[in-house]
Amino acid sequence: MPSPLRVLTVAMKPAVNEALARRDDLRVVAMTQGATARGEQGALRIFPYELRRKLSLTAARGVRQAIAETTPDVVQTYGSRGLAHAVLAMAGMKRRPLLVTYRGITSAPSRLRAEDWLTYLSPIIDAHACESQASMEGLLRAGVPRERCFITYNCLTRPPQPPTSRQGLAALGVPPEAFVVAMVANFRRVKGGDLLLEAARRCADLPNTHFLLLGEVRDPRLVRLAADPAIAPRVTLAGFRTDAMDLAATADLFVMPSRAEALCVALLEAMSLGICPIVSDAGGMKEAVRHGVDGVVFAKGSPDALAEAIRSLQFAPGRREAYGRSARERFSQVFSEAAVAERFAEGYQTLLQSA
Repeated sequence: MPSPLRVLTVAMKPAVNEALARRDDLRVVAMTQGATARGEQGALRIFPYELRRKLSLTAARGVRQAIAETTPDVVQTYGSRGLAHAVLAMAGMKRRPLLVTYRGITSAPSRLRAEDWLTYLSPIIDAHACESQASMEGLLRAGVPRERCFITYNCLTRPPQPPTSRQGLAALGVPPEAFVVAMVANFRRVKGGDLLLEAARRCADLPNTHFLLLGEVRDPRLVRLAADPAIAPRVTLAGFRTDAMDLAATADLFVMPSRAEALCVALLEAMSLGICPIVSDAGGMKEAVRHGVDGVVFAKGSPDALAEAIRSLQFAPGRREAYGRSARERFSQVFSEAAVAERFAEGYQTLLQSA
């Protein structure tokens, strides 16, 4: 049996660290933000790490020292600052480990920005783990070779708990017997909350329907749309809630109408709970939800298409149940911690074989 690969992760999310450490073919040391001393967490070794600005020689020295002590085969970074520190740490190394990034956005890095040359366009990067096909396409547009990219998707830090009752919704003024259409987001324009409220206006004739938007509202247009007399009694802007997904878990539909999205964590949470999803075809969401199998995918930017999707499912409980069940199964197969760790490990093995 070949020796386990030695992996040093920098600022990786805890769920991925722990999933990687549970594998027999990997030995993982995690440089973890907030850790004040070295330690052990099950099979995971912890090194302290301070997530400083990108141009931080102090942080880079810490990464370089960790590389010297642990002699990893692979350094896996998460986020641009951790990547910048690893790039600086490896500067001038005669024999260095392979460097792998994690790309979780869909925009293309620019060759006109110096900070992108310190991060995702650095010539010392060996491969990019991508949150979705849409994330990978952004790198390809910047000229990154396709063979240096692999898709891992993402997993949840803490899967939400299945719903128990609608008491929390009642406290927000949602009628107990309402057909509830929920959305959870930090409501910037890109998230498309305005599109959901435009769709709500087109569904104003539907009986006993309530639209629940959970999250901080940063798009002032939502407040104006929600005040429209045609839908105001049917709309709740609940604001930021630590229990947002617990409340959304009791909804009949979960909607994510983003204009751009690599892979939405709130969508994955909804899928894990088996809530029937309706999503736009932006970015990686159409990869997560297969149209007509796990839910409904509509054309981004179209409130008419979103309204039609809501109408098509309100009076089809059997379809909603089937889509929700399929979404939950797809989450387990594709977005569980073990599934994501498997794809990271496969990427590392392929990279080492071609090095």
